[in-house]
Amino acid sequence: MCKEFTKQIEVHPQKQVVEEVISYIIKKQNSVDSELLLSPDTINKILNKVPHNDFDLTQVDKFKDEILNAAIEENKRGLNPSQRARLWQGGSPYFGLDDYEDMVLKKGEIVYTGYPFPTGYSFTKETLESVGGDSKKLFQGVQVNPRISPDGTGEYKFQVIGFEMLDDLPSARGMTHANPQLGAGGLEQIFTPDFPQLVREGKEKPILDEQTMARLREKGIEFDPKLLQQVDKDGEYVYKTSICNNVEVLTDDSNIIKLNNYNLNKMEIRQIKAAIKDIESSGGGIR
Repeated sequence: MCKEFTKQIEVHPQKQVVEEVISYIIKKQNSVDSELLLSPDTINKILNKVPHNDFDLTQVDKFKDEILNAAIEENKRGLNPSQRARLWQGGSPYFGLDDYEDMVLKKGEIVYTGYPFPTGYSFTKETLESVGGDSKKLFQGVQVNPRISPDGTGEYKFQVIGFEMLDDLPSARGMTHANPQLGAGGLEQIFTPDFPQLVREGKEKPILDEQTMARLREKGIEFDPKLLQQVDKDGEYVYKTSICNNVEVLTDDSNIIKLNNYNLNKMEIRQIKAAIKDIESSGGGIR
């Protein structure tokens, strides 16, 4: 693919940066057995977006992620859920790549995800029940990086929300093992691509009582998929906030599962940071 761009790459003033970004995209697509990501459009983006003058080399990693995310979005119809799940891994702090298998979440099924900011990663009721309400067991079992506070302590999410599938949704599932720097692993995790968009489209819905939804609507958080899909003249969503980017703590809804043991002390955070630094120093992950 790069051969037709050889001359343009050779004469680019930031040739080294261009080659580094192209190499990164090749490694990422190879990690999921795909040849879709390094398309002519992707190479053109790299050539055109890398400045011909001075380039801030501290921003190279950020630029790599920008190009990668654009390539994934452009080619997502050709990538299966397992590939999409693995493409999110490989960089700090999720250096390792877990094994996934494709599956379908059937209409009517319910999965659970940490709240706030539900993402495409979720787990079954059986997985949730296996940890006995212990946040550390849950999120270290699925190897999630904790949120770190300015004072050096940290925490995992302490609320879990259920989502009901309103359509059959292609997903992937796998046991979590590849990132021991973030916990022991050993729990199954489910990945559903484009999760927030699926909520907007009404293909899945949060399980909340009517009082909670009414209270959240008063704060500008919408649930009706017809309203969530409305756009203005600039193509921006009229209702910008759904349950997936809401930060309200939901304390009085019996549907919300409350977790305990979610705080991490300074020593625990230092140990996680040190483990991540060791992997970075040894060249771990995809670069």
